[in-house]
Amino acid sequence: MGHSEKSKEEWFELGRKYHENEEYEKAVSAYRHVVKIDKYNFHAWHNLGLALRFLGKLDDALKAFNTAQSLDPENGEIYIQQGLILIGQEKNQQAVNKFKRAFESDLESDNQMVAHIGMGISYLNLDKPDEAINNFDAALQIDNENMPALTMKAGALLTRGDFSMAKKVIDEALKIDPEDEEALKILETVESALTST
Repeated sequence: MGHSEKSKEEWFELGRKYHENEEYEKAVSAYRHVVKIDKYNFHAWHNLGLALRFLGKLDDALKAFNTAQSLDPENGEIYIQQGLILIGQEKNQQAVNKFKRAFESDLESDNQMVAHIGMGISYLNLDKPDEAINNFDAALQIDNENMPALTMKAGALLTRGDFSMAKKVIDEALKIDPEDEEALKILETVESALTST
């Protein structure tokens, strides 16, 4: 069977397999075949966006997610993906708006957590550590052992100059994963800040 003779279902399945194996270039190619055959295939646009994001092709990924959003405007996960890309493009206020839009849809708790972390990072980048901390706390209410939420919260506390609280949070993180490189870097910064005050 030649390339052009595959059905959209076969291309989609091929894309999924490549995606699972982290062969994102091949996954992108397969998903592009699906949307060429069926331009209204939400799942293909969604997966195409993911594969492109993993390849660091943020503009193309955003276009794919925008198309997916137009096909399913109530899908909160799409807004989360758009928000994550916008953080990568340093468009933090736009990212915040996408995460807010995601919360207006019916998100599962895992997606709520990702949205809170993304929103927290956006606020941190916008130099709003209090709003960032509120979002990291919301993520930690869903999973109190979430390493990104803990390390980012400690970073936000550092930014705010709350060194002893940052130390407490980073100690919690290191109890969960004593090898976490991000947590160890923050610990170093916190300890240096504490000794110089």
